Amino acid sequence: MIYEGDFNLADLESTLNWATKELEKARAKKRKIGLLSIAQPDSKMDSKLRSYAANWLKEQNELLRFAAVGHAVVVSNPIQRGVLTAILWLGDYSIPIRAFGTDAEARRWLVGTISSLEATG
Repeated sequence: MIYEGDFNLADLESTLNWATKELEKARAKKRKIGLLSIAQPDSKMDSKLRSYAANWLKEQNELLRFAAVGHAVVVSNPIQRGVLTAILWLGDYSIPIRAFGTDAEARRWLVGTISSLEATG
């Protein structure tokens, strides 16, 4: 999921609908996938979009728990990343959600999380 510029509610709904379908496919195959969201430096999420995304996380709690190993969010701006990290500390999520400064860091974390899961069975 890549967020660029001033995306709107329709864009977010479409993206989260796609993510839900991918999670449902993974659950049906008894697999777990990693979610990766990349916010481009020019992207902005207003309170309405943040609220929608938070509600989606709550509504999909069970699906996420059974079909996802975690969600890595790339936010290159250190101030925005710090704010997101603080918000994530306050939340109670069924999967780990972490903020990263680069795509490579986020992918390493997801691959490591998947590898750990596979090693433990």
